[in-house]
Amino acid sequence: MKKAPFLFILLVLAFFTGCKEVPLYFRSVQPRGGTQFNGDLSQYLISNYPKTLSSYDNHSLLLDVLNDTLTGIEINRHQNTAEMKLGFFNGLTWSEEFNLSDSSFMKLWFDKELDNYVILEKENIACFNYENDKGYFEIDMILERNRIDGNLIVHDRPFSVGKENPLKDFDELISYKRNMFDLAVVDINDTLKTYSTDPSYMGFRWLLNQVSDDEDFPFKYLYAVRLLNAFENRIKSDSTKYMDIKEFLDF
Repeated sequence: MKKAPFLFILLVLAFFTGCKEVPLYFRSVQPRGGTQFNGDLSQYLISNYPKTLSSYDNHSLLLDVLNDTLTGIEINRHQNTAEMKLGFFNGLTWSEEFNLSDSSFMKLWFDKELDNYVILEKENIACFNYENDKGYFEIDMILERNRIDGNLIVHDRPFSVGKENPLKDFDELISYKRNMFDLAVVDINDTLKTYSTDPSYMGFRWLLNQVSDDEDFPFKYLYAVRLLNAFENRIKSDSTKYMDIKEFLDF
């Protein structure tokens, strides 16, 4: 019997950021003219989590999760609590609850402590900046709200390229718009260089449009990925409790 390949699922649904190793440095927090977000980030995220996600929806990406052993998955949110139900080939249904406001769940969303981020909002985007040890700002993530349906899209490390030839990659990306970016070469280390920039808001939005592609991910499905991350952590920390289903999951 083939197990549900959860590790593969997480790799497919999460971002493939291994090739995004060299960031563009910004000389000021972005976007220019943005308003600093000082609210409760946990509640902001929770308010944008969907009420329901289900593999029983024919248009759901969660259909890709199903396998010989895992026959259904449904996630329901009740205020700050999420209930995930897994259905298995043998008729077993497993229900697991998660406190969405818990700090351990929040940490799954970000590479750094929340206090390290400067979050600026402008129009329909929220930009997560942090200052690196060279005094420049890098952008970990941008949340963009679709102007038509109101749903969030996640841009993961949108202004980063591979380390094989980063300056050439940035040159190709920025192309004929160089005059909008006031680029300066910066040494990351003895062998690796990047550009620093301080674009206008118009330039910033143009660049974001340039890097927007199929790797931009619907926020609601990244939410599902984070719940699967949390579930994997629980199974690994208490294998006895999950003995009835552990054999069906390829953790």
